[in-house]
Amino acid sequence: FGTVHLPTDSFDLGGTASTTAGAPIGTPSGAVEVHDQPAGPAVIIDSVTVSPPGVWIAVREVADGELSNVLGAALVGGPRADVPVQLLRNTEPGATYAVELYRDNGDDRFDLDTDSVYVDFDSGTRVIDYFKAK
Repeated sequence: FGTVHLPTDSFDLGGTASTTAGAPIGTPSGAVEVHDQPAGPAVIIDSVTVSPPGVWIAVREVADGELSNVLGAALVGGPRADVPVQLLRNTEPGATYAVELYRDNGDDRFDLDTDSVYVDFDSGTRVIDYFKAK
């Protein structure tokens, strides 16, 4: 999929998103939660729990059980709830998607090739959750 350059203040893809979206939530521990939701041009992340300076939340397609294209990403500066992620194209009913966290490489632009996958320090695994579009 290559580089997706999304500014950190906001971007417009038929809607708006903000890097400060959502309200602060609990203590940071490296987690993301998303629920099954209607297909459409955005995904609402239930919660992301990370320490500042924060992470990119990337919504990815899942094809044949493997992570595939990034459909959209939003930068959050720490723990948040109800974070909207605007997508480059709509999710499709019945399809499975993943929400994965990435550490920014310092340029404040999402780049799948240079931003590193966020790994939970306790378990050593990627911080990821899956959902199905209805």
